[in-house]
Amino acid sequence: MFHRYTTPATASLLLRLALGVPFVVFGIGKFVDPISWMGYIPPWMTPLLPVPMGTFLAIIGATECILGALLLIGLWTRVAAVLTALHLIGIIIALGLNELAFRDAIMLVVCGFPGWHDP
Repeated sequence: MFHRYTTPATASLLLRLALGVPFVVFGIGKFVDPISWMGYIPPWMTPLLPVPMGTFLAIIGATECILGALLLIGLWTRVAAVLTALHLIGIIIALGLNELAFRDAIMLVVCGFPGWHDP
């Protein structure tokens, strides 16, 4: 019944949406409410930051918006997926095991899903 709707192009679009939308939303959130996001930066990491916390979150937010937008429009999808995966690995390492790391681990699997990026 659903066979005609399950083409590789459809699967690719759904996976890009599933990864791109949250990245854009989380990126915008870092600009709209940076104070809330500061609580997710582990205390051990603060002295290692090369810039003030607010600037760091703005850079991360812009990066997430750009990567999410690239995934949504299907431009440089493989590069965006690899950079997104590296970003998610960094988040998982920095946060340790918690609910965000679990969410990001699932998103990381989506980044590496074979065959969904453009040729």
